[in-house]
Parts: sequence; structure tokens; C-alpha cells
Amino acid sequence: MTSQGNFIAYTLRIIGYLCFCLGLIFWIIIVVEIGMLEGIQVILGFGVSGVVFLGFSEVINLLQGIYNQGEIRLRSIQTESTSQKQESKPVSKSEHTNSAYETTNSMV
Repeated sequence: MTSQGNFIAYTLRIIGYLCFCLGLIFWIIIVVEIGMLEGIQVILGFGVSGVVFLGFSEVINLLQGIYNQGEIRLRSIQTESTSQKQESKPVSKSEHTNSAYETTNSMV
């Protein structure tokens, strides 16, 4: 799985478009050879299959987008935490006690 796109979603989209194209071709052949009623059944079958493949492709793309947003947030959190670790200096026990004492006195 890549950060920007998804090969599976792309493949499902191609299969969906192929279903539409093949359905149209088979519809023409069947209408000429057999009749309109059978042709309608074929075009509906291929059409529904194409829509299902395109729908699954879109769902996978949306899930990939959510995953990518999580990656960006995770990276920003990691960079913030590393920069905070570099900026902070070690505090002695007496300084920590004094700052806690000052905080409680300022609340009163």
C-alpha cells in the first residue's frame, strides 16, 4: 500500500470500466443474434457488475485517504515530540519542587 494511491482500487476501477465496455459489445451481439429482451438482461448484468466494481474502488480510495491522513498526523506528532525533547533541559529536583510550590501559591 502506497502513501498516495492504491493499486487494488485502480485495478477494480479498470475492471468496472471493462464490464461496461464488454456489456455494450455483448449487448450489440445478442440483440442482433437473439433479441432485445435477452440483450437487456445482458446489459443490465454487466452494468450492475461494473457499478459494483466502481463502488468498491471508490470505497478503497476513501479508506486510503483516511489512512493517509493518519500518517500525516502521526508524522507531525512524532516531529513535535522530538523537537520538544531537544528543547527541554533536565530539571533538578529542587527546581521542580520550587516550581510546584510557586504554582500552588499562585492559585491561593
